[in-house]
Amino acid sequence: MEETYLDHQKLDDMTGVERSISAAQSVEDLRDGLLTLCRIIRHSLTLSVEDDERILGRRLPSE
Repeated sequence: MEETYLDHQKLDDMTGVERSISAAQSVEDLRDGLLTLCRIIRHSLTLSVEDDERILGRRLPSE
């Protein structure tokens, strides 16, 4: 259930970033959208690495 929420939330975030970047009127606006995009990607990678660690037995699910 949590994965579904994260997937929907991530999709909503990506849609918002796409709109923000498309509507950017200045470098500052573009920068904000790109920083948000990087945050989303970093979060996804962190979750993926944590899942891999659990699967390989290097980390307990409660950590």
